[in-house]
Amino acid sequence: MPDLTTVEVAASLERADILLTHGKGLTSTLIRRFTNSHWSHTAIVFVLSDVATGVSEGYQHTFVLEAQSSGVDIHAIDKYLFNENKDMVVLRFPAGALPAANSGTDQRNGFLRRVRGFALERIDDIYGHGKIFTSAENP
Repeated sequence: MPDLTTVEVAASLERADILLTHGKGLTSTLIRRFTNSHWSHTAIVFVLSDVATGVSEGYQHTFVLEAQSSGVDIHAIDKYLFNENKDMVVLRFPAGALPAANSGTDQRNGFLRRVRGFALERIDDIYGHGKIFTSAENP
């Protein structure tokens, strides 16, 4: 299957999607080694751009929440989409993990809002360096 263009990826994203990346830097390599995982970083899609939603909200970028060594922060997704040094995969909550379809769109949207709210409440939290090593010791 051919690689998707950055425009196609950005247009396919939904709120609360999870991004997993595989960086090629030293920190990413150490994280992968200690966690025994192919992936070294995660982020959550928080806000979709006007282009992705088709609704004018006054911003042109899709934003993600992510933890970095400086702490939890919000960034434009462009740093992932235009970075040839990272592999990326998008994960989405499966339909079975969300409130039943017959319970209505409001309940589904409420669930996704709570997921995003949980992530937003972590803004400015410090990065949990020790948790990387703890998870490596107790898989």
